[in-house]
Order: sequence, then C-alpha cells, then structure tokens
Amino acid sequence: MNLKRIAVLIVLAGMLMMLTSCSLYTPLSQPSGSALQLKMDKQDYTILGVGSGTACSSFFFGFPSGEQTYQQAVNQAVQSRNGDLLIQTSADLEQNYFPLPFFYFWSQSCVTVQGLVIKLNA
Repeated sequence: MNLKRIAVLIVLAGMLMMLTSCSLYTPLSQPSGSALQLKMDKQDYTILGVGSGTACSSFFFGFPSGEQTYQQAVNQAVQSRNGDLLIQTSADLEQNYFPLPFFYFWSQSCVTVQGLVIKLNA
C-alpha cells in the first residue's frame, strides 16, 4: 500500500466515526426513592393514574440552549392527569452525544419522571 491510500483510509475511517453517536441511560432513583415521606389517609386523595413527564436541554459546542430541570418534568407529569401531586416516583436520565461523548458538537440531556398522580380531596 502506498502512503496516499493509507491517508485516504484514515480520513474515511474518521468520517465514519463522525457519523456515529452515543447514548447513555442512567436511572436517577429507584421507585419511591425519596427520603421525604408524607403520611395521608386514603380518603384525603384520589389516585388519577400514572403520569409521565420529560424535560430536555441541548448543548451546542458546550453552550446550553434550553434549561432542563427535574421539577419541570414533575410538573409535566402532574399536569398530564390534571392532578395535584406525584407519588411513588421514579426518574431516569438519558444523555445523547454527537459524535462521541468526549468530543461532541451537540449533546442533549433529558430527565423523565413517572409516578402516580393524585388529586387532593377538599
């Protein structure tokens, strides 16, 4: 092989690497993983069903373009069932990088919250 052919192969391999991306998934908590506990009688609330919410933020060359907060995801989950509170929750974090986690142009971080949505009885 001559040097020109090797250089072309290296450039092609680098271009193929640039077309790949990476995703990382991390559970943030176990179901009902909160240390805070509120004791309520079952007649004080009504379970509306399972609610889910997601909040994401993106980064271009390391600069944020949007704000993701855990509380935004919780609020979205509660509003999905028109409830008041979210109980028995779990949360997950998903991070996507393009092209690679240690050398990226674009990345996105999303937190997803699930749990039982309840409505407080007046």
